[in-house]
Amino acid sequence: MKLMFPVSERFLSLQGEGANVGAPEYFIRLSGCNLAEHFGGCSFCDTRYAQRREQGELLDLETILSGIPRDYPGRACISGGEPLYHEGIIDLLNGIVEQTGCFVSVQTNGSLPIPKYSPPGECQGKAVHWGVSFAMDVKCPGSKMEEHNLFENISRLQQNDQLKFVLVDRQDYDYAKEVLKKYSCRGSIFFQPAYQILEPKQLAEWILQDKLPVRLSLQQQKILWGIRRGV
Repeated sequence: MKLMFPVSERFLSLQGEGANVGAPEYFIRLSGCNLAEHFGGCSFCDTRYAQRREQGELLDLETILSGIPRDYPGRACISGGEPLYHEGIIDLLNGIVEQTGCFVSVQTNGSLPIPKYSPPGECQGKAVHWGVSFAMDVKCPGSKMEEHNLFENISRLQQNDQLKFVLVDRQDYDYAKEVLKKYSCRGSIFFQPAYQILEPKQLAEWILQDKLPVRLSLQQQKILWGIRRGV
């Protein structure tokens, strides 16, 4: 049986968040989020058009892979929805690396187990290729989804991975600080103000006052193009 994935949209744009901000990437957004379908989803979700599987067009693995550019930009980002919610996602991730040569980043909400890595040249079974990295959210109280955090995922992150906190207020900021005190992360750590909810300047001041070893992340795509699809 062919692997099928509900695809909301595919497009070329600049990465708007995290470690690769400003870099051209080919985006594949999958429809269907476990938090949205079973628990109502994040209060500030900005991709409600991709919350449920039926909102996407079913495409087989080969069709998705054939649509990825081979020459430019050499990077692909899998987002959602929630990519890890889909059966066969490891096959998709490994297939992109092996068949297109792209480095792949996966944006995940942190509520589902992040798969293990395999060393270069030894990608077998259900392990993901070394060319795949993860950008994992920790849900704070303002999202209304904090009870679904799978904190053991933090220990699975490697140096090329990212840990992200989207914050709506001071309560979220203090919650994020407590998480960082409790769990050690090998990847890069980002604090991101919820768009048009928490003032970026205020978050910057809190970070500097507390001397936190984190980076401020803004959603560059919204600054450039506003709130719309395909960017």
